[in-house]
Amino acid sequence: MGMWADLLVQVKHGLRRRLVAGFLAVIPLAVTVLVVRFLLETLRHLLDPLLQPLNRYHLPAVALMVLSLVLFVVLIYVIGLLTSHFLVQRLIGWLEHRLLRVPIVGSVYASTKQVVDTLGTGDRVAFQAVVLVTYPSAPTQTIGLVTGTITMADGQLYTKVFVPTVPNPMSGFLLLVPPGEAREVDMTVEEALKVIVSIGIIAPETLHLKPADNPENRVHETSP
Repeated sequence: MGMWADLLVQVKHGLRRRLVAGFLAVIPLAVTVLVVRFLLETLRHLLDPLLQPLNRYHLPAVALMVLSLVLFVVLIYVIGLLTSHFLVQRLIGWLEHRLLRVPIVGSVYASTKQVVDTLGTGDRVAFQAVVLVTYPSAPTQTIGLVTGTITMADGQLYTKVFVPTVPNPMSGFLLLVPPGEAREVDMTVEEALKVIVSIGIIAPETLHLKPADNPENRVHETSP
């Protein structure tokens, strides 16, 4: 009986592992499909006035969604092409100046533009390093992403660390960490984001800290 019981436990554990692995493989794909479908449907509704002349051809919904996506890409390209023109840049600057003077709306626009500029500029790195910081209290440690440094009024240099929330890394907390309290981890930003999005399921077995005197340690670099 003992042998059969052990065999049954092994089969049960193996079945559970395979079911979990299957769910982990299917869920990201299903979420991606749902998000893409939602975006295509939204685009089709937004661009519906431009697609109405095609209704007489009774095109399937999939064809309309693909046409919406193509039309959207073309419109974005044309807008990007126009923004490179001097007169259009002056017009956009004038509109931004007016928009920033509108209460609430100006604050939202300024914050959004700053985030987009930081993430979208090719010659700047939004996240400089992956670190471990004490949060919310000792001895608990959390993974953070360094966004730069800031100098206090007393001349002390603090590290700006963004701590993403799980499993949505687009939201989180900004911590100002004293010198020496942010310990750099031998991990890329992409690897850290995988750990966060997977709620820790996809994570290395061991976290290796970089030496504090490592010349490649970027935690205490000054902001550009």
